Amino acid sequence: MDTSKYRAKLRSDGGILLGERISCDGFAYGRPFRVQTHIHADHMVAFDTSKANQTILMSPETRALLCAIYNADLPYRPQVCAVSPDTTFVAEDEHIDLLPSNHMLGSVQVQVTLADGYRVGYSSDFFWPLEKVVEVDELVVDSTYGDPTRTRLYDQQVVEEGCDYQVR
Repeated sequence: MDTSKYRAKLRSDGGILLGERISCDGFAYGRPFRVQTHIHADHMVAFDTSKANQTILMSPETRALLCAIYNADLPYRPQVCAVSPDTTFVAEDEHIDLLPSNHMLGSVQVQVTLADGYRVGYSSDFFWPLEKVVEVDELVVDSTYGDPTRTRLYDQQVVEEGCDYQVR
């Protein structure tokens, strides 16, 4: 399969590359911007490296959690930026929008509009239903529970009712 036409890519370390300038939840050399979708450990790959080499974008809630839990120097780093969901961050000629993903406090989906108008996105972890979904031409969907051995044997109604469930 020719993957050269895709503008969103998944790295072997779990990081997501969107367009030419943005990495999500992972560090990538040559990418001046990182979006931190939330603070769960599997999304914090190479965060310390990013602090020293990238502008890091995240929701205000994620920034507050990171400052409180992970690293006391974050409040003093100007490259660690809180971006409100109603604000578009301009990263040179790429535009970044963060939309709530309802996974946990501050978690976001990512939509990047490239210079030619093509839109790429990353769902990150999310909880359904979403109030607003990224509208993109190309989407990387987080693979949490994508392993057949981790299939959950219940439906949305069971979740909403708080009933017991089985994990197969």
